[in-house]
Amino acid sequence: AEEGDGNRSVENIKSLLAMSAHTFQPHATLVEQLIGLAIFDTSVDTLGQILRDQDKIFSDTQLRDLAHSLAAYRNGSAFVGAKP
Repeated sequence: AEEGDGNRSVENIKSLLAMSAHTFQPHATLVEQLIGLAIFDTSVDTLGQILRDQDKIFSDTQLRDLAHSLAAYRNGSAFVGAKP
């Protein structure tokens, strides 16, 4: 992101989300699930920092793809019952 490469930034965030989902499996140990949640948190924090500091790096299409990736995380089950 610091180099202005929106494509690579999108792919890196999607990779973090995929690693998180892989680690945070329903039958994983508590430690594995916590690591998965930590990776998810890192990916969301990273995306937030990029959007705050370099708000023009992503195209509308890339932003849509990122939004869909977040919404699809664990089939949306990560956000069911979540309280703001």
